[in-house]
Amino acid sequence: MLVQKQRIFHLCIALGLLALSGVGLYFVFMSNGVSAHSKKTHVSTVTVTPIANPSIQMLSTSFSSVSLSRDGKQNTLEHIALSPTGDSQIQVSAMLDLYMGDKAGRPETSKGSLGKLICSLNLDNTSLLSLQREFHRLPVDRMVELTTTAPVSAGNHTLAVICKGWLGSKKSNSVICFSSGSMSVIIASSGTSSITPTPTDTPPPTPTPTGTTTPTLTPTPTGTITPTPTPTGTVTPTPTPTVTPSPTPLISPTT
Repeated sequence: MLVQKQRIFHLCIALGLLALSGVGLYFVFMSNGVSAHSKKTHVSTVTVTPIANPSIQMLSTSFSSVSLSRDGKQNTLEHIALSPTGDSQIQVSAMLDLYMGDKAGRPETSKGSLGKLICSLNLDNTSLLSLQREFHRLPVDRMVELTTTAPVSAGNHTLAVICKGWLGSKKSNSVICFSSGSMSVIIASSGTSSITPTPTDTPPPTPTPTGTTTPTLTPTPTGTITPTPTPTGTVTPTPTPTVTPSPTPLISPTT
């Protein structure tokens, strides 16, 4: 009987320790879960500074069937006129469908350069982006893309896509042409200008009087002013009358 009680006592101790260890594992698991959840739900904050009073405008144009000479002569494929009302940022893109090589599509390969193409995006005759390619295999039939961004001040401006190309002198049956193409520009204007306008017209001066101005004189009174006469003689003062009080009668008492 004593041995059985000891076994039951030891079994209870073992179950108690097992329960305590289970509770400890539960709390450890919950703390790790909360920590992992807090890491997953962390959100970064990004600060964005917008343009003051932005004005967005988009312009686009397209063309078809433009050929280039084989000797490197420059050609303007397309242009866009823009007039932002304030200091702006522009994004310009051009897509050109190029074909360079034999008209009949006869292939040609060389270790040297068989053809060359240079295209640029210009703003008011200033190059914003230039693309140069040399080809060692003809024909070339691909899309050529140019994209760039630039600041623009308020006023009238012109954007243009300009290209030129070269082919060997013996390639009389070869061509450089663009079957189609397009150009677009996105203008983000702030609506204000950082340039102080300079006046072009001089305001007329205030005219200066040429004649002699005669001042108006205050008239001086003429003649003799007769003063008010001062009275003469002796002034006799009026005597002040003297009042003599009357005696008050005495009343005798009645016996």
